[in-house]
Amino acid sequence: MALESKKELKPALLVVLQGLFSIEFLLGTYSPPAYATFNLYPAGDLGVSPSHASWISTIYFAGQAFGLFIGPWFDRAFGRVKSLLLSIGFFALFDFLVAISSDYYLSLFFRLLLGISGGSTMTLCQLNLLDYYPISRWPFVTTYFGFLQVSVFGFGPVVGGFINESFGWRAYFLTSCSLHIICGLIISWILLVLTEKRQEDTPVPHPFDWIGFMLLLFAALCFQTLVTRGQDEDWYNSTFIDLLFLFGGISLLYFVVWEMGEKILSSTSNFSSNQPFLSPLS
Repeated sequence: MALESKKELKPALLVVLQGLFSIEFLLGTYSPPAYATFNLYPAGDLGVSPSHASWISTIYFAGQAFGLFIGPWFDRAFGRVKSLLLSIGFFALFDFLVAISSDYYLSLFFRLLLGISGGSTMTLCQLNLLDYYPISRWPFVTTYFGFLQVSVFGFGPVVGGFINESFGWRAYFLTSCSLHIICGLIISWILLVLTEKRQEDTPVPHPFDWIGFMLLLFAALCFQTLVTRGQDEDWYNSTFIDLLFLFGGISLLYFVVWEMGEKILSSTSNFSSNQPFLSPLS
């Protein structure tokens, strides 16, 4: 029935599962504010100017935004449970790679991928939790994740600063990686073994506009890098800044032209119209 939940768990297990989803969601949202408290440390450790410090934070935001978009597509293409477990796995992997990275620009690349996996994990945690609640309780679930989002700038900097001062900046990412592994294993056990009335996730073929997605991602990265590096590179006398603006503008313009000629809607309009974000503050 439409008023019943798709899946069932014992109440105690549901509380545990919701707590684990909450941890995964918070790990995705806490990363930027937590990192912001100690971003000068990795900048110095990796041998770059302090002006580069905020770049790793802002590139994570860019990746996270696109991860929120492609999360619903993963859900349709690979199945809800499988998509979540893969996202958590990649989340842990890129946390580990950032932690051991010895090159700043390689670390930037890993942070971008970390943001994409983090954004998709945040979306998929919400989608999976909704399966255990009837439709009448869905507003409770979305509001709950909204409150988690609000807590980001209250507790994220405190957590990040404490770990950095006590154990070093790399320890933050290693801690996050360890939590992903532990939570991922328990979540997989609950979702795959303990869930009652489990419905097998059947992947549904769903087209994805990869060209439009890459054009928009490239434009976003160009403008994000332009804003981050503009002051150091000299806004008015830097060929690098001029090229970023040129390539970003061309990519954005071509994205608009491409989408106007495509019968398939872009990833942005497609996902936002058919599978809206569940967290009201995401």
